[in-house]
Amino acid sequence: MIPSMREFLMLPKIVFLSLFFMTTLCYGETQLFSKFSLRLGMNSHSFSQLESAFPGEDVGSGSSSVIVVQGEYEKFLSVANSYFLNVLFSGIGGEVEKTYSGTVGMKYYYEKFGTRLMLEDDNMLLTVKPGTSLFYGWEIGGVNSVYQVEEEVRSDLAVVIGGVLGASYSVDRSSSYSFELHVLKGTGVETDFLSTQVLFGMTYFLEPFF
Repeated sequence: MIPSMREFLMLPKIVFLSLFFMTTLCYGETQLFSKFSLRLGMNSHSFSQLESAFPGEDVGSGSSSVIVVQGEYEKFLSVANSYFLNVLFSGIGGEVEKTYSGTVGMKYYYEKFGTRLMLEDDNMLLTVKPGTSLFYGWEIGGVNSVYQVEEEVRSDLAVVIGGVLGASYSVDRSSSYSFELHVLKGTGVETDFLSTQVLFGMTYFLEPFF
């Protein structure tokens, strides 16, 4: 029986995963490295004020784009599944509009390893690192945004939920380039909004500390 094209394309993945599990069983200890990432990018923010927050007043809407910095810690539950905590802030460009946020979520890596892996026994140490990795995920958290309507500058607290897509490319044994796209929907005390974040930076493999 001739295999279909889909089955043919799946063969390398099946062989790779089979070898991985066989190798894992042969070693006494398996260690998954965590990641720390530092990224720079742009946050595009579109908002509308809630009528319920301004009874009897005219409400406004607007949008802004600000430069942001993101720091992220990521801990792996398996070679292709992790949870993360990230914090993001703006203001380095001197803009009136600002964003400060913290989110938690999970990432799912497609096909390949998402992190560096170390297999060890009494006689041998084997280290495996990812090459190019693609991933997707979800996140939830909180945002403090400073926004401007006409000449008035206001601040709002909100809960956000959204998704992330990304890719990373290993530079050496300890680091990789990373790209992420986050899309977040938020509801706050004063506004509803949609934020889109495009981020580039460096990711470093760390021995997990918890």
